[in-house]
Amino acid sequence: MFDVDVVVVGAGLAGLSAARKLVAAGKTVAVLEARDRVAGRTMGGILSNGVPVEMGGQWVGPTQDVVLRLIEELGLETFQTFDQGEALTVVDGDVVRYSDRTYGLPPESAVEAGGLWDQLEALASTVVLGEPWETEGAADLDRQTLDSWLVSHTEDSLARRFFRILVPALFSAESPELSLLHFLFYAKSGTSLDSLMNTTGGAQERRVVGGTHLISERMATALSDAIRLNSVVRTIHQDGTGAVIKFHIGYDTPFWRDDGLNGSVWSFDDAFNVVLDNSPNDGSCGYWSASLKAPTPAPPVC
Repeated sequence: MFDVDVVVVGAGLAGLSAARKLVAAGKTVAVLEARDRVAGRTMGGILSNGVPVEMGGQWVGPTQDVVLRLIEELGLETFQTFDQGEALTVVDGDVVRYSDRTYGLPPESAVEAGGLWDQLEALASTVVLGEPWETEGAADLDRQTLDSWLVSHTEDSLARRFFRILVPALFSAESPELSLLHFLFYAKSGTSLDSLMNTTGGAQERRVVGGTHLISERMATALSDAIRLNSVVRTIHQDGTGAVIKFHIGYDTPFWRDDGLNGSVWSFDDAFNVVLDNSPNDGSCGYWSASLKAPTPAPPVC
């Protein structure tokens, strides 16, 4: 047993940041973490060649001022995500190279997807960030899923598929699972859909040297005895809602760069819909990062 002012559940970024502020305010704290490590969803790993790799959340962008300040406070450094050259999109067996905002879609579908994008941005601008439930028409927006909104606003199947790929990449969820209000709230929280999707100037602009798990590990070191690992507070059972598995595929070199590619791939044909260049900052080897989202039993609305 222990007697403290505050118990924090979870030793991820949020829990450790809260504990850090409480200790600075003179409170006694216990941080209970069910795992045998800290860092939560920013788990770190090591490739067979010894290069550190992020197994969870990994990017930071120019609008994320709080975490950027924290990284600097903890004595960590960031580096620019590689973003030079063209990207690839795979559609019905065809591989398209592109470097513009079309994402390699055929002209008609690109225009349609762009129109949907603009409509969603306009809706997102109306969301009240501090109290999204106070947004005009919030109940109706929350009653819809993003997928049902897409179906009601376009007959272009490829434009729909584009957003059905985008959503798991950003949310680790499928479009029929996602409240339209939550999607809009998230888009505005990240400034815009453009900001969420872009590398340079966007949410994927920078990475932490050595991996984002170091943010939590540095905070944990300062908190020392306040952290209690292997301390289960609640058991969570996996149900039928699916799971996300992150893969890293390593190569001796980032060979795609020699062909003028930036390593970004969108595939409408494969389970690995979005693949990104996740190579270390010194280019000593090349590796791709991809997430596999297990589908839910209910298919998207056609």
